[in-house]
Amino acid sequence: MDIQIAYFAPLISGLICFIFQNSLSRKSVSYIASIIMVIAAGCSTSALLNSIDNHQTVYVNLGSWIKELGVNWAIHVDHLGFIMYFVVCVISAVVHIYSIGYMHDDPRFNLFISYLSFFTFCMLVLVSADNMLQMFFGWEGVGLCSYLLIGFWFEKPSANVASIKAFVVNRLADIALIGGMLIIYSQYNSLNFSDINPNKLIETKLIFGWNLLDVTCLLLCIGAMAKSAQIGLHVWLPDAMEGPTPVSALIHAATMVTAGIFLICKMHFLFDQSSSISIFIASIGAVTALMAGMIGMLATDIKKVIAYSTSSQLGFMFMACGLKAYHAAIFHLMCHAFYKAALFLAAGNVIHATSTQDLRFIGNLRDSMRITYLFFIVASLALVGLPPFAGFYSKELILNYAFENSLWIFIVAISAAFCTAVYSAKILKSIFTGEPNNHAHEASAVMWMPMIVLIFGASYLGYYGIHHMNITEYLKDNFVVNLISENENVPYIALSFSILGCLLGYIFVKQLNSDLKGNIIKNKFYFDEIYKVLIVKPVIELSEKACRFDINVIDKVGPQKAVDYVIYFSKKVSNCHSGYLFSYSFAMIFTLFLLTTYLMLGL
Repeated sequence: MDIQIAYFAPLISGLICFIFQNSLSRKSVSYIASIIMVIAAGCSTSALLNSIDNHQTVYVNLGSWIKELGVNWAIHVDHLGFIMYFVVCVISAVVHIYSIGYMHDDPRFNLFISYLSFFTFCMLVLVSADNMLQMFFGWEGVGLCSYLLIGFWFEKPSANVASIKAFVVNRLADIALIGGMLIIYSQYNSLNFSDINPNKLIETKLIFGWNLLDVTCLLLCIGAMAKSAQIGLHVWLPDAMEGPTPVSALIHAATMVTAGIFLICKMHFLFDQSSSISIFIASIGAVTALMAGMIGMLATDIKKVIAYSTSSQLGFMFMACGLKAYHAAIFHLMCHAFYKAALFLAAGNVIHATSTQDLRFIGNLRDSMRITYLFFIVASLALVGLPPFAGFYSKELILNYAFENSLWIFIVAISAAFCTAVYSAKILKSIFTGEPNNHAHEASAVMWMPMIVLIFGASYLGYYGIHHMNITEYLKDNFVVNLISENENVPYIALSFSILGCLLGYIFVKQLNSDLKGNIIKNKFYFDEIYKVLIVKPVIELSEKACRFDINVIDKVGPQKAVDYVIYFSKKVSNCHSGYLFSYSFAMIFTLFLLTTYLMLGL
C-alpha cells in the first residue's frame, strides 16, 4: 500500500496545484504540496526498509492499456524500483519545501509547484513500469516537464534557448530509443520486460560480426546517453542551469539524468550478453567523467560547476554499468542524489543572498552564512569521496571494479576524482573566503531546514548501504553480481589523489577562476561551436531555403495560385449579377434556346 500512495501522491499534488492555481493562495499550495510529498517520501522510505527486511516486491495491475499490444498499465516495483522510489520521493519532498522560500516572490509560484509534482510523478511512472511502452511514457514525461521547468522564466531569452536545446537533444536521442523498442517488439511481439530474452536477438546475425542484440543495445545506450548527459549528448546539461535552482537540484539529483542509468540497469539482461556495447558504455563513462571534471575546474558559474560535476559523476555510473557492476552504479546514484541535491540547494542559498552566480564576485560568506557554509563543506566532502561520507563508499566500490577489470579505465577514473577534488575546493574557497560581502544573509529556515535530510544522507547513507543494507546482497535479485576481491591499495590511491586535488584547488583558485581566452577546456572542448557549424547552421540555412521555396514556388504555383483563380472566376461570375430584370430574362431565354437546340440536334 505504501508504494501505491507514493505513486499517486505527486499526481494528486500536481492536479490540485495546476487546476486551482488561480484560486488557491501560495500558502495553501505550499501546505498542500509539501504535506503530500512528505507523505510520499515517508511511504517510499517505509517501503524500502520493509523490502530490505522481507525482500518483497510489488505488482499492481491498474488495468489494460493497449490490448492490441498486450500492454497493461501496472505498478511493478522490484528492489531496484524501491531504491529509485526512495531517492525520487525524498529528494522531491525536500525540493518542494525548499521552493517555498526560494520561489516565494515568483508570480507563478503555484504553477511552478504543479510542474515539480508532475515531474516527480513522471519519474515514478518510469521507474515502476512493467513494460517498455509505459516506461517510455514516463521517459517522455520527464523530458516534457524538464522543458517546462528549465524554461520556466521564459522572459529570459537564454532560458528559452536552454529549454529548447534540452528538449531537442533528448528528442533526437529518443529516436534511437524508439528504434530499439521497435526491434524488440518485432522479435517478441511484446514490450513486457518479462517477455524479452536476449537469445533470440543474438541468433540474428548482421554484418561485421554484429548481431541484432548489439544493435538493440547500442540504440538503447544512445537514448540513455542523452538523458544522463554523456559525452557528445551532454551539451544540454550546463545550459539547463537557466532554470530555477530547485529545478536544477531535482533534475541533477533524482530525476531526468538518473533515467538513463536506470534504463541500462533495467535492461541489464541484454547488455550482459553484448560485450562490445558494455565496453563502449564503460569507455563513454570514463571519458565523460574526466572531460566534465576538467571543464568544471575552469568554470566560473557556481551552478555550471556543479552541473559538470553531475555529468562527471554520471560518467562514473556509466563506467560501473559498462563493467557490469550495476549494483555499484545504483549505489552511487543513491548516494550522489543526496549530496548533489544538497550542493545545488546550498548554491541556491548563496545565489538568493548575493544575486549572482559568478564565483569571482562572491566571497567571505563564512560568517554571514554559517549554516550554508557547514552544509557546503559536508556535501563537498561527500562529492570528493572522503571518509566517512557517502561518496567515499560508493565511489570506492566503482574504483575497485575498474581496477579489477581495466587499468586504463581505473587511471581515467582516478584522474576524474582528482578533478572533482580541485573544483570542490575551488568553490569552497571562492564563496566562503576572500573579500567580505556585507549584503549577504543566511537563507530562511524553510530553505535550510529541509536540507538537513540531505546532509544526513550525504553523511551516513554510504556506511548504511554497505554495512546494514548490504547493497550487493539486496540487489542480487535484480542483477548477477560479479563479486571481486577488494584491493586494499585502491582506497589509499583514491584518497591521495583527492587530497592532492583539494590542496591544489585551494591554492590555485585565482588561476582556475581566471579568464583563459582560447583555452580548449575553458571553451568546453568547443562542442557547442562544432555542433553550431556542423548541425545548427546548416539546418537553419536549409530551413530558410525551404521557407523561401514555400513562399515563392509552392504558394505561387500550388495552393495560392488555385486560390487566385477561384477569386478571379468568382469576380467574373459576380459581375453577371447586375440586378436588372431584363438581364436575368435574357439569360433565361438564351439558356432555353441553347438547351432546345441541343435537344433537337441530339434527336
